[in-house]
Parts: sequence; structure tokens; C-alpha cells
Amino acid sequence: MHTRRQVLRGGLGLFTLGSIGGLAKAGGGGQRCPFQGAGGAPRLQDAPLKSSRPLAATSFDPEPRIIEGFPVRSWFEGDDYNNGLDFPFHTSQNDFPGGEPPEPTETVDVVVAGGGLSGMTAAHLLRQYNPVVFEVNPRFGGNARGGVLHGAEYTLGSAYVIAPDPGSFLDSLYQDLGLPDVARVDDQPAPVEINGKINPDIWAGMGVPPEDIPAYEAYRQLVIRMAEDTYPDVPFANQWERDLDLLSFKQHIEQEVGLPIPVPLQAAIQAYCYSSFVAGWEEISATSGWNFLAAEEFGRWVFPGGNAWIADALWRKLRTLDQTDPDHAPHLRGGCPVVDVRVRPDGMVHVTWKNPDGEFRALLARRVILACPKHICRQIIHQLRERDEEKYETTYLQT
Repeated sequence: MHTRRQVLRGGLGLFTLGSIGGLAKAGGGGQRCPFQGAGGAPRLQDAPLKSSRPLAATSFDPEPRIIEGFPVRSWFEGDDYNNGLDFPFHTSQNDFPGGEPPEPTETVDVVVAGGGLSGMTAAHLLRQYNPVVFEVNPRFGGNARGGVLHGAEYTLGSAYVIAPDPGSFLDSLYQDLGLPDVARVDDQPAPVEINGKINPDIWAGMGVPPEDIPAYEAYRQLVIRMAEDTYPDVPFANQWERDLDLLSFKQHIEQEVGLPIPVPLQAAIQAYCYSSFVAGWEEISATSGWNFLAAEEFGRWVFPGGNAWIADALWRKLRTLDQTDPDHAPHLRGGCPVVDVRVRPDGMVHVTWKNPDGEFRALLARRVILACPKHICRQIIHQLRERDEEKYETTYLQT
């Protein structure tokens, strides 16, 4: 199993890869995909996938709102779930007519539930098995989506990855996706606004009150030490990592710096934690905090459109499966959430999903990868609570 340090040093961040064991290639067997019409031609009215691209073209808002003199779109471009009334998996998603899921209409080797970077990476690495990838949103990419406006790419979510080690496995994956051709190394100081003034590099003491410089320098040295000497891996097996996990991120920084933390520095750390964890530095453990923040010292790659460029490269690779395995096209099924996964006595997996019209459909798969949050897994794995109460109780969403 890859540790987070190995994955980060490879440059891709965390992804989910399911074991396929002794999976044998089925050679395109099984029943035809119900998306298809006569002769195997996709019925686009049943599969509106032309806008599923992570880095999709967009346009100016004809009626933008003006905020402090700047035009702002009248509605945001993130997830839109009917004004909060229809969030996926916050209510039952598998109330089947008659109480049972529909009969499967096709058979595939691999299903991936989740079309973000994790799911599409897993599908790409298993492409010899012609996987079918389901995504709850019409567009693929998850948190790595972006847009193209007048030829310029921009990000709507995650913006960078950790620079890869030359010759590593994930470095080879980057090469395969063509990422080195467009990557830019983000090695410039990050300017910070403090009290209405732009400070080009606070870590060099620019714009920092002289009395605060020792605290900034102590913090900078702490970050370097945690990255180079005592980086905590996840999953962690060492006792010192467990001990570190008992402290909050805030407690450990204050303890190690040994000086009052300047308010602007506190704000910068807090903003990072809210962005990365949706929690404050006083809430997360020191092990988790350093596992993310110290990894920034490995260097960053940025792309046109942020990580949407990676998602788009994966999307373009996976789209070719429709030509190599037309019987199960489309292999990328956006706006089609998986709502129920159950293993049959013969070992095959019965996978039920909703098409864009809200109709339940089902297929059989030899293996299924759930590349989605754990609190969603607990909703869609059939009888998880009865089969493993402990796992069920640990996969809840805390709000």
C-alpha cells in the first residue's frame, strides 16, 4: 500500500485503487449497454455526455451582478443541488419500486463509482479491463474541474499537485498523461496582504514587524524539519506518529515554536486548514496537519486550469474506451450516481445506478471500486451495517 508520502512525492495526491486480484479479461462479453440503440450507436437523449468534460468551455454571464465594481456571475459554477434541497445521499437514494433493485442489463469487468481524480486514475490504470465510470455530477473531475473562456483555462477547484520524483511510478503516469509538457513549477514566494499592504515574501521578513521575525523564522524552520526529517506518513505505524496524533495542530506548532504566534501567521495557517480539511488548526491532529502542510515543501506543479487539466487528460484517455469496447459505451457516465452495490452469492456485484432521467438501471460487475467519500459508501453498500457494524459507524459525516 502506498503511504501518503510516497504518493505525494510521486505528485498525484491520494487516489483509490481497488485490488483486482485474479481478474481475467472477459474479452468484451456480457450484455450490451442500455444507453445504446440499434447497431450499438449511443442514444444521446439517454446519455447527455457532451458536456461531461472536466475542462469545459464556458461563456460570459449576460446578466452578471456587479460587486464593488467587478462583474460576478449571477450563479456560482460549483455543484448545484436545487438550492440545497436535493443533496446526494442526504436522503434515501435507493427506494426501489417493489423494494428490489432492477435486473441487470449488462455485464462488465470493472465498475468505478466516482469520477473525480481518484476514480478516473483508477480507471486509467485498469483500462485494459474497459472499466465503466459513474459520476454523480454531469461533469467529471470532482473537485478538479475548470473552465475555458475565450481560450483561457481557469480552475474551479483544486489548483496544484506536489512535484514528482524523477523515475517514480507516478512520475511515469504523469509522462503518460503529458503533464510535464504543460506543468509550471510554482517556486515563487507567495505574496500576502496584511493590513492593506502586499508583502512579497513574509518568510524573508518583508513587511513583518521586527519583533515578529523570530516567530516567523522558528515556524519556517519547523516546517522544513517536519518535511525533511520527521514527516508523518499516513497511514502511520510509528509510536511517535501516534503520540503526535494526540496533539492538535495548533498545540504542536505553539509548543515547537516556543514564541507567541503572530496573528497574521495564525490566520495563514487557519486559512490553509479550512481550505484543506474544512476544519481549524485547533480541531485537526498534528499528524494530519503536518502530513499535508509539510508536503508543500516538496514543490508544486501547476497547470492551465489547475488540476482540471489532469482530470481532462484522464477524461480524454478514457473516452477512447468507447471505440475499443463499443458494446459498453459510454464508459464515462456523467450524471449517473451509483445508489446500491451488493455482492451476489456467485461473487458478481450487482450495481444499481440512476440515469440522468432519474430511472434506476443495473449491471453486473466482476469488481467494483468505490472512489467516493466514506459517508457515501455507507449509504450504497448493501447491508453494510448488518455485515460490519464497526465500519458502518466509522464512516459517518461529521458536520
